[in-house]
Amino acid sequence: MVGAGAAEAGRAGKPAEHRVEAIFGFASDGGGRPKKPSPLFSFNAERNPDGGRGFVVRNGLNKWGFGPIDCRGWLVCLARVRLRLFMTGKIKKTLDHHPLVVGTIHSKGALQRALRLRRGEVDILELRMDAFFGETGVLLKSIPKLPAPLLLTVRHPREGAMAALSLDERRELFGQFLPLCEWMDVEVRSLRQLAPVIARARDMGVRLIVSDHHFARTPAMEVLRRRLKLAQRVEPDVIKVAAAAKSPRDLSRLLDFLVTGPRGRLAVMGMGRYGQVSRLVLGSCGSVLNYGYLHEALVPGQWEATELKKRLMELDANRLPSFGER
Repeated sequence: MVGAGAAEAGRAGKPAEHRVEAIFGFASDGGGRPKKPSPLFSFNAERNPDGGRGFVVRNGLNKWGFGPIDCRGWLVCLARVRLRLFMTGKIKKTLDHHPLVVGTIHSKGALQRALRLRRGEVDILELRMDAFFGETGVLLKSIPKLPAPLLLTVRHPREGAMAALSLDERRELFGQFLPLCEWMDVEVRSLRQLAPVIARARDMGVRLIVSDHHFARTPAMEVLRRRLKLAQRVEPDVIKVAAAAKSPRDLSRLLDFLVTGPRGRLAVMGMGRYGQVSRLVLGSCGSVLNYGYLHEALVPGQWEATELKKRLMELDANRLPSFGER
């Protein structure tokens, strides 16, 4: 049907007008691989520059891919779109109702561990690109084999980066790896400097995490809330706050910050002495993203990621429904 429309348009000497609109959320990149989410994609039968007819996927005025119009091309594309839609819907549902666990890839050992994971052992894999600067080739080869959606992080030197990268170097890494990821992380302190990167990520449908790290102490509540307001200016999907939890009082403050903040939008965790306790308590009380290591801990107080997933699932299974859920 689409092929016929293209042929008729070709004989008439004008672009094909046959158009099939579909609200999919994802589209093919021309090789059958789904691209990033967008409210509306259209499938068009058009002629490419060399004169051949083809199957074009557009988002507005932007051409996302070109491929042959045949039964196999349609079936492969639509099958993969449906698969990605299923996975995306599953992640969104989990984000709304259950804590997600993020496994961090910050070394070659962590990368090897990630490649051995079974699907579902963690929910998201974080690529700490500040740990792989100058060695991106090994990641590019491994990414297609990783069993979970990817979170791209290029950490600021003052917030725990593993290499003191310049702003231009960070922008380069974001630009190179954004098309391969579902999520990206930008610190509150970097929002202005990385505004063009954030804009590009939004155009691609990449989800945004704005993070804030406090390695020395848990800040006062007024400081946490002030930083929260700064993060909310860019309307992120998730706001991540990690702070040193040295006492039960620190843990109590982080819990209060979580339960009084925007529901379903905060990822809050402690580091240090009460770090492991905090990640169970906060994860079971609404922290949407909960980080663990895969090979060795990056900061004190972390759980191994697959173990954290098991513990949080046990706590979630034993949770009594709240009044609004009954």
